[in-house]
This record gives sequence, structure tokens and C-alpha cells, in this order.
Amino acid sequence: LHLCALRSLPATADTDYLTRLLVKGAPQLNMYEKSLAVGVLTAAGREKEAREVLRSLMEHTVEQPALGRYFDTKRAPMSSSYRIPTQVATLDALYELTPSDTATIRAMTRWLLQSKRTQSWGDCRSSVDAVYHLFVRSGLLQADEQCLKPSIRLEWKRGKTTDLTPAADQWQEAATLGYYRCTLSEADMPSAPQKLRLTKAGATTAFGAVHASYLLPASEVKSAEAGLKVKADADMLDVVLENLVVNAAKFSGEDTDISVGWDSCGEDGAVEIWVKDRGIGIAPEYHCHIFDSFFKVDSFSSGCGLGLYITRKYVELMGGEITVASTPGEGSVFRIRLAS
Repeated sequence: LHLCALRSLPATADTDYLTRLLVKGAPQLNMYEKSLAVGVLTAAGREKEAREVLRSLMEHTVEQPALGRYFDTKRAPMSSSYRIPTQVATLDALYELTPSDTATIRAMTRWLLQSKRTQSWGDCRSSVDAVYHLFVRSGLLQADEQCLKPSIRLEWKRGKTTDLTPAADQWQEAATLGYYRCTLSEADMPSAPQKLRLTKAGATTAFGAVHASYLLPASEVKSAEAGLKVKADADMLDVVLENLVVNAAKFSGEDTDISVGWDSCGEDGAVEIWVKDRGIGIAPEYHCHIFDSFFKVDSFSSGCGLGLYITRKYVELMGGEITVASTPGEGSVFRIRLAS
């Protein structure tokens, strides 16, 4: 029936019979099958039934500001990692039946982009479906000249701003879709700015990245001998901190602060390092499992459930321990204790 709908074939006695069976069996379908059924029923002129299936379909989705709208159910199969085909098929159904519901379409599209940003699209099927939706179906990602050239400015306290937006001939486009490099002197930055703000010129969705480096004269670099020292493998500790910070960012809002700190503790001279966020938090019943391999708080969060498991293993290999304190809706604090 789906193939017939895609090819706009005329109805026959056989397709009418199969369509009646589809309507009767709709409650038992999984999410992917329901999303295809919406298109089939719409093409068959059975809009009332199509809307009912779509309503049932959307009841299985949840939405978070940072992640977008997605399916939080095991009934959304067809992908080993992110169930992207189900997401894309549902977006097709929304475009077919409720194209004016742009808020839901953008929220579900945001999840596709977040899946790529935080991990990957998992497999070939998922990648093809995601690229199809973003580039072909929705046209959200386009090589629009204005969208590739945002306005850029630094913001300080008391409303002071510095416009860094480059002229058209300053963008470098030989090897990428477009990048701009700017070097600022001490005179340009008398104090530390609060924000770097990039504003898109158009309404389309865009990819972007910012890289910053700071140079200091060697004569001004002072010894850090008075600082804290820990007995740790530098590479392992780097992975541990990166995992915790990335995890904190993934489950926090765009403007939510994430803090990293350290201090000496106890008579044994151990050093404690902590990563604190104000994100969605973790329910108490999951605290004892959060460091288990392949464990995820919900079945549809991005990643494969190994980040915190690897983090704990690395901390233990360095002779330390890691704990978590978290309250849903308030955030989490991960604490690492290492010998000095």
C-alpha cells in the first residue's frame, strides 16, 4: 500500500480490501508502520482515519528543549541506534497531513540534527533517511549565501559590543562551506567578553562551529608549582573530563552554566575534581546503574550507554573513585577523587 501511494496508483478492489485491513489493525502497528499508514490512508482519501493514526503516533513522542521531539518507546524500530527511519517517516506523515504544524516539524527535525551533533547517524539506512529529510524533503539545509554568513559580535558587560562580522570577500570557501578567521589584539579585548553571539541571516537550519585559541607571551607565563597535583594518567584524565563535560552539555539547556572545579580534601591529601550542571537531572532509582555498561536512563537518549562506564573504569584504573549526586529538574554533580 505504501508503494502504491508513492506511485499514485489508482485504487483497486485489492487495495481497498488491504486498506480496510490496515484501518482495522492500526492499533497493533509499531511506530514505523503507523507513520507509513498515515500516508497510505491520506492517499486513499481516508483523512479522518489518517488523522486518528497520526494522533496515536504523536502520543508516543516526548519533547525536551535541547533535544527536540522524539519517540520514547521501544515500538519505534528500524534502526540500531536512533530509530531515525521512524522519525523521518513520521515527518513525512506530518508534511502530508498537517504541513502547517511547523512547530512540531521543527522540533522533530531538531532531534535529527542533535543526533548527528552528539554522536552519529549510526548506520547507512539512518544516514540516507536523515539526509533525505534535511536536504530533500524539508530543504532546511541549503547552500544559501545569506545563511552561510551570519553576523558575529562579542558582548561585554554594560551592553558594550564589538562587531566582528566580516565583509563578503573575507569568507574563505575553498575547502568548506564557509569559514572566517579573526585575530584580536589586547586593545580589542581589554577584558574578557561574556558572550560570542552568532546570528543567522535566514530562517533555515544551519550547521556551525566555533574554535578559539589564546596566545600569551612566554615572559608572562608563570610557574604552576603552587597548584594541585594528582597521580593520574594524563590521557585517561582527559577522556574522563571530556566525557563528563560533554554529557553535562548534552542534558542541559543552551544557556545553562556547567562548572568544573577541584580542591584538596581529607587528611590523606587527596584531590577532588567535580563537574556540575543544572540540566534535567537523574532520578534516584538510576543512580546505582548510571555507570553500568550500555545503561541509558531512557531508551532513546543519544549514545550507546558506554560513556560513563568508560569514565568509571578509567578513574578506577587511576586508583580513584567517582560518585554522582543528582536531583531531577535541578542538575547533577559528578565527583572524582584521586590521590595527590
